[in-house]
Amino acid sequence: MEQIIGPIGIRTMFFEKAGDVCQGHTHNFDHVTMVLTGGVRVRYSKEIDGKLVVQGERDFYAPKQVAGEGVHAFVLILKNIHHEITALEPYTHCWCVFAHRDFHTGEVVQDWNGWMKAMQ
Repeated sequence: MEQIIGPIGIRTMFFEKAGDVCQGHTHNFDHVTMVLTGGVRVRYSKEIDGKLVVQGERDFYAPKQVAGEGVHAFVLILKNIHHEITALEPYTHCWCVFAHRDFHTGEVVQDWNGWMKAMQ
């Protein structure tokens, strides 16, 4: 599900079971994924000589009520970096948050103009 709120788009991801995967993909622009509940492992890859080569992975968890936990709840996803997201806990919920862009300039715009590549 996606929501449009002014210049911001939010794509909801919900993983019912630990081990559920959002298949690897890339985006045209940097964006942030916020882990709201549960935890995820993000695996980063780059295309080298036509093959995807894993560059690393990192775990992120939602903030907890206990002080000091959940300090890595925000995932920065850089443009053109292939990434795959795997749930580490059941009922994990995340939001991908991104800015809408102008089709011609790539600049952030205040209102969604229907350019679907801003949502990829």
